[in-house]
Amino acid sequence: MRKLIFLLFLMAIWTRPAHAAGGSCPQGVPTGITKCYYIDFASGSDTNAGTDESTPLKHSVGMKGCTANCSSMSLGGGVGVIFKGGVTWDYTIWPWQPYKSGSGGGDKYGGCSGAGCLYYGVDKNWYAGASWSRPIFSGGGWSNPGTNTICNRSGGTFLDLSYSKYIIIDNFEFTEMCSNTGSNGKVYYIQNANGSGGGNFTVQNSYFHGARFPASAVPAHGDYWAAIGTFDGTLHFTYNVVDGSDSGPTPTFSTLAGKYTGEAIYASTATVDHNVMYNITQALDIIPISINNNYMYNASATSLESDVHSHIANDNGCNNQVTIYNNVVDTVVSGQGWQPGGGPCTYFFFNSIWSNSIMSQNGGRMLNVGPTSSTFHFFNNTMECGQDNAPATGGCGHFNQATFHVYNSHFVGGAVDCGQNVAPCGSWTTSAGTLTNASFGSIPGNPTDILTQTQSTANAAKYVYNAIFQFAPSSNSSSTVGKGINLMSLCNQINDPDALAACKSDTTYAVSYDQVNHRAIPSGRAIVARPSSGSWDIGAYQYGSSSSNAPTVQPPADLSATVN
Repeated sequence: MRKLIFLLFLMAIWTRPAHAAGGSCPQGVPTGITKCYYIDFASGSDTNAGTDESTPLKHSVGMKGCTANCSSMSLGGGVGVIFKGGVTWDYTIWPWQPYKSGSGGGDKYGGCSGAGCLYYGVDKNWYAGASWSRPIFSGGGWSNPGTNTICNRSGGTFLDLSYSKYIIIDNFEFTEMCSNTGSNGKVYYIQNANGSGGGNFTVQNSYFHGARFPASAVPAHGDYWAAIGTFDGTLHFTYNVVDGSDSGPTPTFSTLAGKYTGEAIYASTATVDHNVMYNITQALDIIPISINNNYMYNASATSLESDVHSHIANDNGCNNQVTIYNNVVDTVVSGQGWQPGGGPCTYFFFNSIWSNSIMSQNGGRMLNVGPTSSTFHFFNNTMECGQDNAPATGGCGHFNQATFHVYNSHFVGGAVDCGQNVAPCGSWTTSAGTLTNASFGSIPGNPTDILTQTQSTANAAKYVYNAIFQFAPSSNSSSTVGKGINLMSLCNQINDPDALAACKSDTTYAVSYDQVNHRAIPSGRAIVARPSSGSWDIGAYQYGSSSSNAPTVQPPADLSATVN
């Protein structure tokens, strides 16, 4: 009898399904991911092993509907879950609550890398259709098309990463988040709950868009939906697209032309780099580690509701040093620009381009209400303040409350003021000296390294909005070239090695938006090193030669900087 029991036990071990440990992984997964499961909602089955692309599961563990072999997937560090490209996972699977973690791999960006990560991603050689496209996570839109009042997936989160750590989310399309409540609470495509102990998330190469609500139940706030809200730990958000162009009430979004909804990231401690944020009410509402190389077009858009206080970024705190650089902020229609919050911290803001900034609300403050306990280094930025085809009056907006050190910056469209309508700056330092408790309507001392020009004067010097790289100098005789001061010693105060290297070169011009494939792609600009000694140029660019300001590769023909 004992022998029989022992033999039955051995048989149970020998016949344990192979899916428990996963199968081999495709090429292209991150380094360290060595065991993978394969998921196909259209043709898979949860009775399959899921260990290769010929026997995929239908669901991943934690999705509604997950049964049989799906429920016994063994996920952890070094494991990948590969989703078939071009396939749609519909509203029946939400919320997806895997509550699974990697084993480690926190990186310097706040995300995850290496063999300790749990990877949810793709194999670009495995797809439905004629060519690869992202797997689609859909809320399903309306259950009563034509009336459009009842959502298949009303509110709530798609992917719930609560109680999870060390995760990479790669190359998905999130769409059809639907709300029919009119609530002022946010809904998120990806979220982890505050207090759950989650963190170290990397979200990359993904596309967030298409949120919905009935025109009869407009939410109380225009940023009612967000791509991601991570309330614990840290986030690395990189090479994603958050586009609100097709979000809003259906069936006729066009009736609200020029008004938008949505937000990219809320509540996270985050590094945010190389993303496109396009036609949304607010880009960021975070505790920033670093914000760099992002293309933000109309990312402080006029919202559907008059009570929304739009910002490019409304920081909720900080951690010692914050670096904000190489961003392109194009068309700030309303609200305010950057609002640093918390402190005491030191901000380094450099190599960025602002253009076509209307900023009709709240006095047009570009940098607003930094706490008096923080210090803000603002240098080598180029700002066009006012709508390009009809420049607004009032100049480039306000610098408020914080201690500002301003060097080597180019302002097109008017003057800069400090402390107007609110408390004065803590102090203001330029190469011409320092004012304490400063309140002024034009820059004191008129230092030569801060250039303010009318738009007509700038255009006559060939600084123009419609250039491939906006407001770049076109020759070595331009008014910004060789006029600035050398700030290498200031760069050397930056702790982040990536930001330090960027400080010693001119702007990369962020990324471009491939609107056909909804991808953030390199801008193609050949950057120019700042000289270790001698003059730097004023503004975001360091002139090298006539060829240095041309792209090394031309942007794709389908790129656009206008609303389609």
